[in-house]
Parts: sequence; structure tokens; C-alpha cells
Amino acid sequence: MPRSFLPWLGALLLFGACGPAAEVPPAQPPANTNASQGCMGGKCDIPTDDEDYSWEQVCTERRADVLEGNRESFSRDFIRWSCADVDGVSARNSDDRGQEYCEYFALVQLPDLDADELSGAVLDLGRINGEDTSGARPRPTTTPLELELSDDQFDWYDDHGDEVVGQCIFTSWHEDFPELACEASGDCPEVLGDVAVSAQTFRMQVGINSNNAARELLRDCIKAPAQGTYTTGESDATLDDDFMRGCRLADDLYQTAWRFSDSSICAAGVRLAECGCGVEGATDIDAAVAQLIPSPQEQQEAGALSLRGFPLGGWAGLDALPSGCSYIETQDSLRTLVACDIYAFDLIDHLKDPKGFCRKTYGENVVVHVPLPADKIACEAPAEGRYSQCSETPWVVTAN
Repeated sequence: MPRSFLPWLGALLLFGACGPAAEVPPAQPPANTNASQGCMGGKCDIPTDDEDYSWEQVCTERRADVLEGNRESFSRDFIRWSCADVDGVSARNSDDRGQEYCEYFALVQLPDLDADELSGAVLDLGRINGEDTSGARPRPTTTPLELELSDDQFDWYDDHGDEVVGQCIFTSWHEDFPELACEASGDCPEVLGDVAVSAQTFRMQVGINSNNAARELLRDCIKAPAQGTYTTGESDATLDDDFMRGCRLADDLYQTAWRFSDSSICAAGVRLAECGCGVEGATDIDAAVAQLIPSPQEQQEAGALSLRGFPLGGWAGLDALPSGCSYIETQDSLRTLVACDIYAFDLIDHLKDPKGFCRKTYGENVVVHVPLPADKIACEAPAEGRYSQCSETPWVVTAN
């Protein structure tokens, strides 16, 4: 592939102005601005109260989750992770769950005791509905986590244990993406026969789960190593591990190495940069990112809606959701909303935290898919140097 196809990395890589070289001094990662800004945007909501956590510790944990199981997190066409948050993200101080570009909550229908049927009010539990900005950093606020029942309501659920009484809702609808067209006409689909799909209820609510945040992350994860071979400056074993190199970059950029999403995107971004990859028709990194993650405005200008949020699926692929789950079909059919069954016997065992039931039962297997246009990506690896070994799809990070 001629180098002219890759103008947006060109001289930034190992074939810089000084010509090919075995080694290039490590690029300095962008300054971590989150600490000085009080963690604006919630990007340092780590799953521990210890702000001095070790990047090596969390990256080793993420590496085991992402690369050492039987799940294919990196593939030719997708970067993937589960909707379930990493262990440790909880509702202890505030409900920080739902940070993997996938928010989730429970919808539960109450029984009508007089009619002896499931036709009462529908409650949303654990749904993020805003951010509290009164503290040092924004924290999510949610609808109530606990379902409080009268004795008679509890007994009704207990007597109807094998009935579906609610839905776990998983949404990847980007926080900054407009409402559905059907909202204006009032004919959006309904869940549990009572709750119409709307941006107010079903769209993600925090800024870290936005289209803009995803673009910024991917752009930064490509730009930093493109300015030279990004290294951790530590042991050879760590330096030569593709995932650990990218995960360390996520820590340097945003202090978010512990997330499935950020560490995985940076791992792929590092390899895209190191292997001289470009996107057909893109003249710089910003243009390449715009093709990979088009903004709402860009999609509107193109006259085609292609990405409301990263599509949801299962580990076996798109359209392979776990048992008990189905897509909430909207007019655009972009797979950003999934509903999974809550049975009465499960509900009465998880009254304190139905959202936790959703995470534990379904969240690990409802999977975020970040699409990659593999047919439009071409790479030109450096002729020599530490990271000159590149496959045809270098963004497919493996355990080495």
C-alpha cells in the first residue's frame, strides 16, 4: 500500500525526519489534566477510595479480564467489552455503575392487588438521572435503588414467582445524541406496556458516556504513540506487552486504566499508531476518528444515521444476546437498547438492589461492540524497530 494512503501518520512514526531507526525516544504522554481540574467529567471515578492506586495493578487485572478468558474482546471488525462494570464499582458513596459506554437500570411493574394481575405502576430503579456537581467532582444521581413493597405486594410476587415482572434495561445510546424521531409523533415502542422509549428515560445520562468522549479517547490514544514510540519506561516484559502499553496510556491520559472500555480502546489505538495504520480517505487523525466514530452532526450532514451509540450484542456476536434478552426495536434499528427479563422470584431475592441483579445476571454477557471498518484500514509497519512486528490487523490485541 503506498504511503500516500497514510498521510495522517506519515512523518509522525518511526520513519520521521531522521529516517528509519531501531529505537525512537519515548513520546511524552499528554499531561494529565484531570487532577488539576478536579477530575472534570468524572473521568477518575475509580473503583476504590484509594486515589493512589497502581496502574500496574489495575492494568494486570484488566489484561486478565480482556485477554485471558474465552471471550474475544478484539476482533477484525469490533473492539468489545461487557456492559457490567469492573469489580469494585458500586453504589457505596454514589451509584458509579454504568461507566462502560453502557448504562443500565431496572424497570419493575407492581401488581394490581384488587384485580390480582400485573397491571400496576412501573417503577424505574437505579436509573442515572443526572449528576451532582456540589462536590469536588461530579457524581451520578439515580432513581431509588431499592424496591419497597407492602406485605401484600411481596406475597403476590412470591405466589407468581415464574412470571416476568420487569426488565433490565441496557442502553448504549450516547448521552449527546438527539432524541428519536418517534418521540415527536408519540409512537415510540413501549416497555412493559407502559413506558414509552424516550431520550429522557432511555438515553445514557453522564458525559463520559457520550459520542464526544469516545472520539476524544480514541483520538488521544492514537496521537500520543504516533508522536513517537510510546513506552512505559519500565521492564521489557511490560514494555513489550501490547495491552499493558495501551492500558498504561489510558492511565496517563485520563486515570481510567481500570475501565474495560478505556484500556481496550487505548490498546487498539497504540497498535494502530505503531503499525502506521490509516483510514481510507482520511487526511489526518481527526478525520480518521470521524470515520470510526461519526458525530451526530456528521451523520446528519451525510444524510444517514449509522451510529446512535455503540451497538449491543453478545459474545457470540451481534444478534446473539443472552437468553432472556431482546432488542427494543426503534425506527433506526441500531441496536442500542436491550431489555432482559426479571422474574418475580429473582426480584424478591434482590429487593435491595434490582440493578445489581441486572449486572450480575445479564451485564457480563450484554456486550458493547465498537465497529471498525476493517476493509478501509490499511497499515504500513516500520521496516525495523521494537514495534515493527505488525499483523494485517494489528488492532486485534492478543496475549502475545
